[in-house]
Amino acid sequence: MSAKSYLTTVVLALASGVALGVLIAPSSGKKTRKRIRKSAVGMKDNLGYAVLRAEDHLAELRDLVEDATGKAVKSAKSAVKA
Repeated sequence: MSAKSYLTTVVLALASGVALGVLIAPSSGKKTRKRIRKSAVGMKDNLGYAVLRAEDHLAELRDLVEDATGKAVKSAKSAVKA
């Protein structure tokens, strides 16, 4: 295949791909950007909620550890006194 026919084939294939992409594109760029923006805002909200839940769980865990530590210290003190 000569360089000219190879180049012609590449250009036609590229043009066909672009034309096909434009014809079957699901939505315009503006709509796509809007959908991406909405999705990003939703992810941000979900992440914020997840962080709040994690903070609550960590606070509960901290309380449990403090209680367990306090009990262990009391138990150790009473064992040393005995």
